[in-house]
Amino acid sequence: MIFFEVALFVFAWCAKVNTRISFREDRPGQTVHQRPEWPEGLAELLTRGARIYGCQTGWLGRDEHSLYFSGDTDDFNWFVEQYAKLKGVSRTLGQHPGQGQANSIMNKQPVRPYDSMVSITSHYTKSGRNFDISVELWVGGEVELDRLKAPVNMEVRASGKGEEFDKIEKFTEEHNAKRK
Repeated sequence: MIFFEVALFVFAWCAKVNTRISFREDRPGQTVHQRPEWPEGLAELLTRGARIYGCQTGWLGRDEHSLYFSGDTDDFNWFVEQYAKLKGVSRTLGQHPGQGQANSIMNKQPVRPYDSMVSITSHYTKSGRNFDISVELWVGGEVELDRLKAPVNMEVRASGKGEEFDKIEKFTEEHNAKRK
């Protein structure tokens, strides 16, 4: 009986805060739908990019969209240039050595290697619905660091270790010096 009461309480609370539990996967070519809290043009940009996989999860008023991209340096330069023009978005580009590996939601099986990822987390705050966006690049696949053109209005940060990281760190320092 106590299980039923707890389940009823959780269901009622979730209905009150307008939340749901959801898992959704998408494939290339599927439209990314604009969310009310996202800046204008973000969904269109994410749909037009070289996306190979995406997933959306939702839990207790927090939605997370993870979109994975694979393309060459020109594809990424185009994407980040368009992204930097959007209003109300984070202007930080994270760089990592190696190549990312996208996994499916349910079985955690590798889907495909990727070069970049955009993660959008929407959540409720006292002032309403907000979002955080992170753009991450893995330098070790098709994107060539020496041809990368990060917009001046974006801060670049580096993480990782090893020989590739040293090159990323040098690029980061040179780029961020131009911003000052």
